[in-house]
Amino acid sequence: PLPAGEARPLSQTDTKALAHREAAPPLAVAGPSGHEQPRLQSQPPPPSLAPTASRGVAATSSPLPAGEAQSLSHAAAEALARREVAPPSAVTGPSGHEQSRLQSRPPPPSLASAAKRRCVRLNGLLGGASCEGLLRLHAQHGEDFDAINLSTCWCRLVRGTSEDIAWLQQENGERLLPLRSQTLDVLANWTSDEQTVANIVHAMGRLQLCGSRWAPLWEAGEGAAAAMAGACTKPQALAMVAWAFAAAGRPAAALFEVLSGAALRIVRAFDPQSLANMAWALAHVNQRVPLLLDAFAAEASSHLSDFGAEYLAVLAWAYAVLDYPAHGLFGDGRFVRRCSAADVHELKDLTQLHQWQLWLGERDFGYRARARLTLPQRPCQW
Repeated sequence: PLPAGEARPLSQTDTKALAHREAAPPLAVAGPSGHEQPRLQSQPPPPSLAPTASRGVAATSSPLPAGEAQSLSHAAAEALARREVAPPSAVTGPSGHEQSRLQSRPPPPSLASAAKRRCVRLNGLLGGASCEGLLRLHAQHGEDFDAINLSTCWCRLVRGTSEDIAWLQQENGERLLPLRSQTLDVLANWTSDEQTVANIVHAMGRLQLCGSRWAPLWEAGEGAAAAMAGACTKPQALAMVAWAFAAAGRPAAALFEVLSGAALRIVRAFDPQSLANMAWALAHVNQRVPLLLDAFAAEASSHLSDFGAEYLAVLAWAYAVLDYPAHGLFGDGRFVRRCSAADVHELKDLTQLHQWQLWLGERDFGYRARARLTLPQRPCQW
């Protein structure tokens, strides 16, 4: 039992501490309902304050100076007040670093596999559709198209008949406008393989999409083609891009410089068709790249038997237009003998070989006699 005079100061101290706690900001400011306030206010102090609380309880059984008991109760009340007004972590959410980590998580495997199956199914539908069917599929499922679906769609569009191509070209490609914005996004943010870019750009070249409405698409295609050329391992992709820009009348000197460097790096992998198409594109935009032309001549010379009439004619015409002698290709008579054996008879091929012969007649490279080719006579078609 404590003397009555000593117990009274402790009771006054507790009364002041309780009054100070009641004067603290109410919990309703932080969000809980009025029904929850009494329950929250009656919660015990945090663990860090537990020793202080037990010391206050012990004051009833062990003598403590009134001043110490008052200061401990005051500290406990202030700590509780700070705890009660602190914003909950659910409001602030995860830190910026945590948010970026959560946002960068890949989709669940089930969603990724479902998206892949959907794109494979769409590619199957695109593969067997007509031109009208392709546009209809894009109108219905375009939002589900990935880069490969889009590439397949463009590729299939230009595999139709000449009537189909003319139908698509009407009003400067008006029917193709729904494809434009999505294709622009794919090319501007290219991360896929080189064949995707090659297929899209080649189709644009086949369709002769020109004018201001298609200029942004060509610019995006130029950037994507330059990016993919650096690590390209497919000669066909390089040749398709070069052919497309040349056919559309877009010289793009910087792009052709990049394409030429990439072609020189993998020149040994070029097949006759890719080599002839690349040479044709260089001639069409007047890009005279001696290192590449020498490499092409050497590659063609070592595989002349693989070149058919069309590719022989294109190759001869390209070197004539670029005024490049290519002694290793034309100087020993093997090219002429191969042309004779290939049975050149198509008018277009004969015309190109005739232009090559005229060029040789004007230029004395020292092998004119060995390069003389007797071409079959065909009646003029007016």
